[in-house]
Amino acid sequence: MHEYIRGIAGRLSNPGVISRAQGIFDQAMIRGQFRWGRRAKLTAGAALAIALREAHKSDSIRDIAYLLEEPPVAVSRAFSAVVDLLGLKLSTADPTVHLPMLQAHLVSLVEGAQTETPLPSSLMKLLSPLVPHFSAIMRIANALYALLERTHALAHLPTPPTACALLILALEAEHGSSLPHAGVLAHTLGARVGAGKGVVMQRYKQIYDLIEEWIRDVPWLDAHERKRAKGREGVGRSKVAKRVVVARG
Repeated sequence: MHEYIRGIAGRLSNPGVISRAQGIFDQAMIRGQFRWGRRAKLTAGAALAIALREAHKSDSIRDIAYLLEEPPVAVSRAFSAVVDLLGLKLSTADPTVHLPMLQAHLVSLVEGAQTETPLPSSLMKLLSPLVPHFSAIMRIANALYALLERTHALAHLPTPPTACALLILALEAEHGSSLPHAGVLAHTLGARVGAGKGVVMQRYKQIYDLIEEWIRDVPWLDAHERKRAKGREGVGRSKVAKRVVVARG
């Protein structure tokens, strides 16, 4: 099983966490008196995910589950079980660690690296001009998270849906208006990180509600955006996301 963990860590390009993952696996197997077989395999995946989290990297539960040929929910349950069993204190994961992977996935869809795309043509047409501006979009997404982190409002929630919501808001901010077929985009991004469309859209609304609270703290933003958004659905939301980052960052 130690070699099994080594192999998975190698495929994830994270050899630095191998020793720690092996140690967590040994402790969990002994303390939990777990049987060998599937339970041991899931525990190995959980141990690797925990070691990645401790190293301040994405725990990559979905990717680990793929390599284990197990459902992501099974690995997530094993993760929670091992954390509780060993009494581990894990730092809150940073959703921005998912952004580079989400960016690469979205760019591959827009630029036609994948022959079949789940995105509607109208959305593809809108996203295509944004590809050269992804460095700015990533800065907006990271800055929005920096503001969110001050509130601790989402600290207890899984990070993949938060990352998807941040990216959608950042895309809207750079575009200057709301995106058509946002639900389809939420589903497509969420599928890459093991998050459902509904959860991503819920997280999107939570972040937007926080942005509206920030607007009230910057009166000139509120007046400016309400004037611009009159009769133009979605413009206020997208413009505000970018302007709030500047005003409060």
